[in-house]
Amino acid sequence: MGFGAIRSILRPLSRTLVSRVASSCSSAPAIPAAKPELCSLFGGSRLPWIAMANHFHSLSLTDTRLPKRRPMAHPKKKRFKLKPPGPYAYVQYTPGEPIASNNPNEGSVKRRNAKKRIGQRRAFILSEKKKRQGLVQEAKRKKRIKEVERKMAKVARERAWEERLAELQRLEEEKKKSIIMTTSLAREKKIKTNGIWLNVAEKGDDGRPLVLLLHGFPETWFSWRHQIDYLSSHGYHVVAPDLRGYGDSEFLPSHESYTVSHLVADVIGWSLCLFRPDRVKGFISLSVPYSPRDPNLKPSEFSKTFGDGLYITQFQKPGRAEAAFAKHDCKTVMKKFLLTTRTDFMVAPPGTEIIDDLEIPSEIPEWITEEEIQVYADKFQKSGFTGPLNYYRAMDLNWEILAPWEGSKILVPTKFIAGGRDIGAKETMEYVKGEMFKSIVPNVEVVVIEDGHHFIQQEKAKQVSEEILSFFNKLRTTDFFTFWARKMDPDAVKSTLSNLAFGNVLAAAARDYKKEVLANEKAQSSNPVNEEVDLDELMDDPELEKLHADRIAALKREVEKREAFKRQGHGEYREVSEGDFLGEVTRSQNVICHFYHKEFYRCKIMDKHLKTLAPRHVDTKFIRVDAENAPFFVTKLAIKTLPCVLLFSKGVAIDRLVGFQDLGTKDDFTTTKLESVLIKKGMLSKKKKEEDDEDAEYQESIRRSVRSSENLDSDSD
Repeated sequence: MGFGAIRSILRPLSRTLVSRVASSCSSAPAIPAAKPELCSLFGGSRLPWIAMANHFHSLSLTDTRLPKRRPMAHPKKKRFKLKPPGPYAYVQYTPGEPIASNNPNEGSVKRRNAKKRIGQRRAFILSEKKKRQGLVQEAKRKKRIKEVERKMAKVARERAWEERLAELQRLEEEKKKSIIMTTSLAREKKIKTNGIWLNVAEKGDDGRPLVLLLHGFPETWFSWRHQIDYLSSHGYHVVAPDLRGYGDSEFLPSHESYTVSHLVADVIGWSLCLFRPDRVKGFISLSVPYSPRDPNLKPSEFSKTFGDGLYITQFQKPGRAEAAFAKHDCKTVMKKFLLTTRTDFMVAPPGTEIIDDLEIPSEIPEWITEEEIQVYADKFQKSGFTGPLNYYRAMDLNWEILAPWEGSKILVPTKFIAGGRDIGAKETMEYVKGEMFKSIVPNVEVVVIEDGHHFIQQEKAKQVSEEILSFFNKLRTTDFFTFWARKMDPDAVKSTLSNLAFGNVLAAAARDYKKEVLANEKAQSSNPVNEEVDLDELMDDPELEKLHADRIAALKREVEKREAFKRQGHGEYREVSEGDFLGEVTRSQNVICHFYHKEFYRCKIMDKHLKTLAPRHVDTKFIRVDAENAPFFVTKLAIKTLPCVLLFSKGVAIDRLVGFQDLGTKDDFTTTKLESVLIKKGMLSKKKKEEDDEDAEYQESIRRSVRSSENLDSDSD
């Protein structure tokens, strides 16, 4: 800033005061230079400090030109430069303007082009550098993206494994719960009675007093889970069946199979006390009191009093309730019934189904869990609702059958337990506390649990169990028959026993049952196994001897073949290592190999079924391989889902079973289902299965014959 100010002051002074001296160059002798003079800016007086020269160069102070180089006697040897030889000068140059011919620039065109090329090269290098930087940045960005994706994939895999592990833990817990439930609560088994198979849960020693627990709608034996454990721990033999059509018991589609004449063997509560008081020591009813038969009103005519919305009326029409239930999933249906808190009669508004009128509470009560509700849902999902609803559809038939017992009393010591908030609680309490109920059930004790609802044995499990036990203790401390004879009307006892022995309805039921027995015996007699033949004639028949010899030879060949298969490792389900896998697969015609994981619950299910099939089908080899210890074959065979069952024929994998897709996608498939799938895929012999079925039928016919002979012997005795 200071230099610029000085220059701006000196510039006008130098232009005004300094005279420009022209000099010329010629070949004449040089003129001696004039002596410098001192010029005064004021009045011509000479000043000593301003010297002026007449041989000063012709440029002003603002020009940037330098004087030309003076010639020398011995000029120096110039170094090689890019500048062209000859006179040149440094001039001010503005890029883009033409260069005057009389004003040479600092260099030649060649130099300018060289500098231009250098600039272009530098620009190219800079652009390439920026481009490389961009490529490097892009590569780093892609690398970061891949790293992030790799980390996300790792997290997803870990999360998937965590979810799978949680699922396995849940399955293990459910398995443990089911095991605990089965072992600590009851032993389930199937018994055949009255022509059908019933599923029965029991606990306690056979020699103990028998307690029979009968469930209602919509329940199974599982609704008595608390009482089974409690009563068995107090010395009782507890039996809780699934009534016909419920749970795992046999289902009969016709509602005529659910009448009292069929249900005598199934033992339905109040009816048993009415028909066979001699077989019942005491009876406890929960929530549903005994109602005598009204001769003027059939159950199908209840709609005259309550309208079409009454649940009994809706349940009696075939298919109506099933269609209404189908609009909801099975668990929702169970929640609507089990968790209801209604205290009025179950009557839906006009045009509404009762299932749609029931509401589910916002929170599950403490007395039941989601898992326990799921147990009910699974059972009814499997069995359906038609069987349980047939009880309501048979009410008119039962009304006709019970005609001979009209006016009879319940003579068995009875205890009635109900909740103060039960369905129709107000009317029920008025009825059981009135004289009419006490007149038809003279030896009854009524207990009301004020805050209890309909399914009271589950909601108030401890209190109900204690009430049951206290009633049993009274019966055990009192001589039952003395108590019965003292308290009951002898005429009523005589009337009931007379009806029991000579009633027309029971006789008709007996005739129906006898007809069924005769039909079964006729079917058995038509079986060739049961036909009577002359043994002497069979012994003398040469064709029979030849068939016998051929059969023995065939059996011998079969035994030798089985032994040969067993030497190759057939007939058992065993584990092989990765090193022995190829040898095991190639040495046999048909091989079924299960790749499993020891921690997977479904792999254990598959192991169980394959272990059952191995000894039955000796012509096929059954092996298993731990997938963790065989990574090569897992990769080679593209095994991605476990359990995976590979099917080999002549050493070549022809098919596979992945998971349970071909088995219904559920864990509860049967061994027969798996066997049928393997037969369709050509890995098992269908003939062998038919022979096993024939053997089973033959053995069952023998067992039936033995049971029939035992029954005849017992009758003759």
